[in-house]
Amino acid sequence: MIKTDITIAGGGVAGLLTALALARQNIEVVLLEKQKLEPVETVKPTGRTSALMTGSINFLKDIDIFDAVKDTSCPLDKLRIIDGETSTTFDAEEIGLPCYGYNVPNETLKNELIKKLKTFQNVQMLDDNGLWDFEERDDHMIVRLNDDREINTKLLIAADGHNSVVREIAGIKTIKAGYKQSAITCLINHSRAHENTSTEFHKPGGPFTIVPCPGNQSAIVWCEKTQDAEEIIKLKKSDFTQALQDMTQNLLGEITLETAPQSWPLKGMIARKITGHRLALIAEAAHSLHPIGAQGLNLSIRDIKALTDLIIRQKTLGLDLGALTMLKDYKAQRRNDIYTRFAGVSGFCKITSKKSKGIQRLRQGGLKLINNVPFLKRQAMRIGLGANVA
Repeated sequence: MIKTDITIAGGGVAGLLTALALARQNIEVVLLEKQKLEPVETVKPTGRTSALMTGSINFLKDIDIFDAVKDTSCPLDKLRIIDGETSTTFDAEEIGLPCYGYNVPNETLKNELIKKLKTFQNVQMLDDNGLWDFEERDDHMIVRLNDDREINTKLLIAADGHNSVVREIAGIKTIKAGYKQSAITCLINHSRAHENTSTEFHKPGGPFTIVPCPGNQSAIVWCEKTQDAEEIIKLKKSDFTQALQDMTQNLLGEITLETAPQSWPLKGMIARKITGHRLALIAEAAHSLHPIGAQGLNLSIRDIKALTDLIIRQKTLGLDLGALTMLKDYKAQRRNDIYTRFAGVSGFCKITSKKSKGIQRLRQGGLKLINNVPFLKRQAMRIGLGANVA
């Protein structure tokens, strides 16, 4: 029997961030992951990046991981939205910030987190493993692993993604949003400087986003109707590159592919509950969003910060790390943010994907209004950053 304070199911970025935040406060952590968690010397570049806003970057700084990824990340000084002939640029300086945040490569962040966690004696990383069941007790929980071992833990944190096994075992239902879109990602080189500007084109099939990376490189997130995305991903390299050239409207000059495109279907989901008896759901086990507006990982990091702050408070006061009162506080802190972001992103996705000329005129009129009214523009920028995170 393994005995620990906290058990985290899921060794993706969310689970690793949670483990590091707790480990730094001398809390005993067991991290479960079905895949191997071994750091590599050189991370292969991909188009999978995350635009992390100021609050998220501050959290990475607080847990001493940002410096490890800063050199491979790119500051986001400006955010530009293009809808047909209408273009609006949001400059971070307008709200007194040097930048909105940084575009961080996912695999680099994950690799650095694994390396960092390997240095902590109070963290057990049980990779190539996973849970198949858990049993609730009054003052602890028993977690049963695939290799027949058991863990006695005060709290189980589900960070095991959209298809969470923990959520399923707990019987927590979900609300789903059908986007009927897929995302295509890749890394490109370009002849013109991106000037640390992220550009999002609104079009009927879904948003097309260019996110700056260090040097003259950018990550592409191309959302398209699933049937069309399946055809696009089959294009010859030269045809796919030309399609990108057309989609970018030559904003970045001549484009070449740095990595082969990848594609996956987009699914929206929100859990009806994010807590249970000695159980907390975070990140994509609790919610998954459309990538429009880059809200996904930022929302997840707000979950992680709220929950780990509460656990650390319990530890400092000598209280139960899985107490019902603590879980009620977590639910109260996160409920409104999760539901409003989910509804907002789903609604915005539908509006921006409408072919109706009337809807398009409304969208463009809204962008022009925001652009011409400084107060509205500043408010839009602050909401995009995550108003409840400093």
